[in-house]
Amino acid sequence: QGGLLDVSEYEDGHGRVRIRARVDVARDKKMITIREVPFSTTTESLIQSIETAAQKSKLKVASIEDRTGKNVEIVLHWPRGIYADEVEPQLYAYTQCEVSLVPNLIVIEDGRPADLGVKTVLDRLTKQLREQIRAELELELAELEDRQHSLTLEQIFIENRVYKRIEEARTANEVQQAVWEGMHQFQMFFVRDMVKDDVGRLLEIRIRRISTYDIEKNRQNLDDVDRALKKARGKLRRLTKTTIGYLEDLLKKYGEAYPRRTEIAQFDAVSKREVARQNL
Repeated sequence: QGGLLDVSEYEDGHGRVRIRARVDVARDKKMITIREVPFSTTTESLIQSIETAAQKSKLKVASIEDRTGKNVEIVLHWPRGIYADEVEPQLYAYTQCEVSLVPNLIVIEDGRPADLGVKTVLDRLTKQLREQIRAELELELAELEDRQHSLTLEQIFIENRVYKRIEEARTANEVQQAVWEGMHQFQMFFVRDMVKDDVGRLLEIRIRRISTYDIEKNRQNLDDVDRALKKARGKLRRLTKTTIGYLEDLLKKYGEAYPRRTEIAQFDAVSKREVARQNL
């Protein structure tokens, strides 16, 4: 696709846009080469529209060559006595070398169709994105706090040999009570209050894992979690800046792969009546 785009009548999505093919005029003005076709058209449909206009005597063309390969290249030759500056307005008036598109931005609002402006839709989508990022950060925080809580309890349980208390217990209830009492004296180091499920997880730690427990590695893991928590909390405090950064990262990562191919320009409207008068 590509071509030239006139957005002077866009009106926040309530108006229209006009798109023209990109053409090169030969020096002798006896030939025009179409290099880019407008959005919503193809080389085949554009050529067909030129042939139809010629059949209806809307314009005169001697021959059409479609040399399109990797790039669009449609070459138009004019009859003797006809020059490009005469025919170019006819191409825009009667063929798909110029198309007019209406955005017609209809959305579903409260279960009903609504015709909204682009700025309104963009504003609402931005707020929605901001809340989605907030939800993701809050979920990340909850998962990190759970990880920090588990690592802290595990560290206390092993480093302070709380597991030794269960050796004298005879029943399951006594085992759990021994863990509760052993961990209770270290509650000032807890991330949050310990619950029954925490006791169950501590009791699931195998002896082999206790014997090979790496204190430094555990502390490193806690430091990593702590840094991640601070980073996530900082992003939440500056949520608008975080959202802007997210969008900038998207542009940086994918922008070069999806460049704007249509050049924004401004061109005069072609009057079919005026073109017809010139033909006569």
